[in-house]
Amino acid sequence: MPTHQEHFYDVHRIEFDTELVIETEDRCHVLMLVEGTSISVEIEENETNTFHYAETFIIPAATKKYRLINHGQGRAKVIKAFLKHDIEI
Repeated sequence: MPTHQEHFYDVHRIEFDTELVIETEDRCHVLMLVEGTSISVEIEENETNTFHYAETFIIPAATKKYRLINHGQGRAKVIKAFLKHDIEI
C-alpha cells in the first residue's frame, strides 16, 4: 500500500495462513486485523495477547520482534503502519 514520498509513515498489508515473525527495526508498529477471526501476538515467547477482527493494537519499538499467530480457518490479513526508515525521528 504505497504512500506519498512526503509522508513520514508507511503502510503494509500482511497476509499469512499460520504464523509469521516480524521485526520492529526500532520502529513502533500500529496493527489492525482486517480479515480473519482472531490472531495472537506473542512477544518473547512468554507474553501473548489475542485480538479479533477490526481490533487495533500497538507494538512498541523496544519489542524488537513479535510473532503473529492466526487462529482462523482462512488467511489472516493485517494492516501495519509505521514510521519510514529514511526520516529523522
